Amino acid sequence: MLNFEDFTILSLDDNKKRDNAKLRAYLPYDREKITEYNNKGAGIFFSTNPQINPLKHSRINTREWKYISLDLDVAKIEDKLSKETVGARKVILLTKIKSLKIQPNYIIETNHGYQPLWEFSNGIVLSSVKERLEANELYKKTIAGFTAKTGLESEGDSISRLVRLPETYHQKDPNNPFLIKIYVLNPNKVTLEDFIKVYPPVEDKVFSFEKKKPIQSGSVIEKIIYYSVKEALIKISGSKEVNHEQFSFSTNSNGTLQLIVDGRRTGQWIDIQNNTIGGAGIGAGNPTIIQFVQWYGVRRGDDKTTARSNAILFLKKILSITDEQKKNVSVDSLELSNNKYINTNVDVDVNDNGGCKKTVNFELTQSKQRVIADLKKCNYRTSPKIIATLLENFFKVWPSFDGYWLSIAQKYPPRAIWRTIDDMVKTNQNGMCSIRNASAYFSSLIKYRKPRKIKKRKSI
Repeated sequence: MLNFEDFTILSLDDNKKRDNAKLRAYLPYDREKITEYNNKGAGIFFSTNPQINPLKHSRINTREWKYISLDLDVAKIEDKLSKETVGARKVILLTKIKSLKIQPNYIIETNHGYQPLWEFSNGIVLSSVKERLEANELYKKTIAGFTAKTGLESEGDSISRLVRLPETYHQKDPNNPFLIKIYVLNPNKVTLEDFIKVYPPVEDKVFSFEKKKPIQSGSVIEKIIYYSVKEALIKISGSKEVNHEQFSFSTNSNGTLQLIVDGRRTGQWIDIQNNTIGGAGIGAGNPTIIQFVQWYGVRRGDDKTTARSNAILFLKKILSITDEQKKNVSVDSLELSNNKYINTNVDVDVNDNGGCKKTVNFELTQSKQRVIADLKKCNYRTSPKIIATLLENFFKVWPSFDGYWLSIAQKYPPRAIWRTIDDMVKTNQNGMCSIRNASAYFSSLIKYRKPRKIKKRKSI
């Protein structure tokens, strides 16, 4: 079994809306102290790879690459699924994990999934910052290769990632605490080389910008992303958009700047040369200033799309970004949630929804306003045919294949549909981009909304 005295233990408030800074602390492996913080509502985590300073965790503080860990969820707490549904999904996930060619040595069971952990027989000692950053890049590419081969997709992976500490409670839902458990699945350790042979590293397509269409020159987003990260953090410091947190910096020996939040050092740092928050350049998996601010919105309870839009608007204003080339910026230049780009360039023949693309700039006419008003009157009892008719009227200048809008109305509730249209309207009005194909843009946004709940029919 794992010796938890070798790991860095971190306490964080499990209630993201409350986010009590007093519950954030690095702890020794002292069960009494851990229980004290856990009882106050904190989640307790450990960094799987050994750290140089045991009271910190970060990529450049990682001493040795000895483990690979994943975070595999079958649902999120906001999905509000029944315990039976979550349990059934976890059984399927566990079956997949057990069928892997190289089984994990340990499995940590969490409230909504599992965190597999592989321990290697030959840990790699990392003796310099360069080696740690290179190891982190290989780590991410290895996880991407694992995902490509198995279909199991993890979240937030880095060589210094945190996982839940066994025998503590997961308390994101304080009314239903869940005891974290650990199981030994495979007593046989493999080498890192053996693991890589079975799951060859690949470029993580989510983070790689090389194959994506670059942001158009002069766009608002481009100007924000290439604005000095340090100067941007200084300007947003203390604002309500970052929960009034105060940012300052200390210089590291390698020339980077360590980010200090409310007087406390964090695991985040600024690469001055590449103008990123950590890492070796934009697109290598490191957050842009937009994603940094978006994260605060998500923590406050906003959905990712809304949080991103608000972040862009806030940064545009506080950084005094002007939209000089607004007329030339299409939806191609809009960075969507999860770092994914939806290519809706009007020169392409086929639309996301199967229709021919038509170069018509989006305008909110009176007839469209009436459609939005009618959609807001609809509820889950409204016939999908009625909703489909409204959508066809709204998007009639951008042709789609027969039955497409009916399929949307059947899959998503009216509230999700009109809120998506609202986001699209705000995006266009606020100058973040000029939408030339509204149906394609709508199709790219609606994917991030929750679909209708399908009620199971009782068997006779």
